[in-house]
Amino acid sequence: MRPYERMFRDYLAAMEPHVGPGLTFVNLGANDGITADPVYPFIRRFGWSGLMVEPLPHMASRLRENFADSPGIVIAEAIVAAEPRTMWYVDPAAGGIAYVTEQIGSTSRAHLLETIALLEANAEHIPLEPPVLAEYLDLVPDRPAPERTVATDIAEHVRELEAPCYTFDELMGE
Repeated sequence: MRPYERMFRDYLAAMEPHVGPGLTFVNLGANDGITADPVYPFIRRFGWSGLMVEPLPHMASRLRENFADSPGIVIAEAIVAAEPRTMWYVDPAAGGIAYVTEQIGSTSRAHLLETIALLEANAEHIPLEPPVLAEYLDLVPDRPAPERTVATDIAEHVRELEAPCYTFDELMGE
């Protein structure tokens, strides 16, 4: 069994009695909507509809591709916050374990750098394959074999992004 597979299967089994068709969800920081996403199996199994919010352009693009055939899914490329914020993220060209580095971001540069330091310190424990259920692996883009590192010279790969910013109420009203 692939890394994280048992965790996902246990999660699905625990949630199954509480979910079903017709539910609507909001997924903040949706990333690609598949990798390490606890909502994805239910979207596919029950046809859920919902709002997926992702501020990082490269991830929002992949999210739109992954859900192009899902008319009940609305995707917003935005930040959810009470006031306008700058988003900090790692440039996808940073290298390392791509499914990790390309999906992390924060409205706090200091928090992003702290997260990266923790990931780098624990890189030997991070699975090289993305945490995706086996039946959805074909939906995750093929990538070159990753290095056992989170990113190289991270300071050079942290980028600033000005994305549209909405409060949760504003986003739900649109």
